[in-house]
Amino acid sequence: MAAIKNTFKEQCTDYLTKGMGFEEATAFESYLLEATSDEKRYFNRLRDSFAMMAFESHDIRPSKDLKPRILSAIIPEKTNNVTPIYWKFFATAAMILIILSGVLGYMLLQEKRVKEIQQTRIELLSNELDAHRELFALLQRQGVQIVGLDGLEVNPGGFANIVWDQELREAFMHVSNLPTAPSDKDYQLWLIVDAKPVSAGIFNASSAGGNLFYKINDLNYTPESAVQAFAVTLEPEGGVSQPSGDMFLF
Repeated sequence: MAAIKNTFKEQCTDYLTKGMGFEEATAFESYLLEATSDEKRYFNRLRDSFAMMAFESHDIRPSKDLKPRILSAIIPEKTNNVTPIYWKFFATAAMILIILSGVLGYMLLQEKRVKEIQQTRIELLSNELDAHRELFALLQRQGVQIVGLDGLEVNPGGFANIVWDQELREAFMHVSNLPTAPSDKDYQLWLIVDAKPVSAGIFNASSAGGNLFYKINDLNYTPESAVQAFAVTLEPEGGVSQPSGDMFLF
């Protein structure tokens, strides 16, 4: 594969992070149409790495039988017994008050749950934003490499991109379409160093089909070692010293 100029890498980052003006962006798009296959592949890998998981919103509505219950309380069934009008009024008012109190309590409880969910989402977004900032900083360094991992037979739809600084021995991994691991299993990342597998840590896909970012620090190899490839296997919980399970990405 031909070397990709750092200038092109910087332009890709500026374009994807909206750091270009209109004229610069237009010129870059024109260049991209005539770019080499390696440059296009680099751009596509980088664009995929910036994907962020979306969050679903949930409507909160009272139960379907709430309206009939209120109407049945307001319009009581006819009876042959003769009851003073004011007693009917107070009984109806009391029933309405009880129902409305229940509805209010339900709505307050749901509002609390919504706030908790929103707070969790804010924290997740904040953590992901921090990860993106670190990723952008990593991409500005000289000598950074982007390595693509493809899904194998056990999960052909999965893939991952690793942005890797070999000199500083740190990387970011973006994983997509990796199924949730069983409760007694973990995914384990491996470096293939001098034709031997070296563990780079364990992780778990928290949601099936999700897009997940992981930061990897202190990759276990010496500067003079030759890192030839990356791989992901499914191993017993806590990881193992040598791969033994199915290989999902390579």
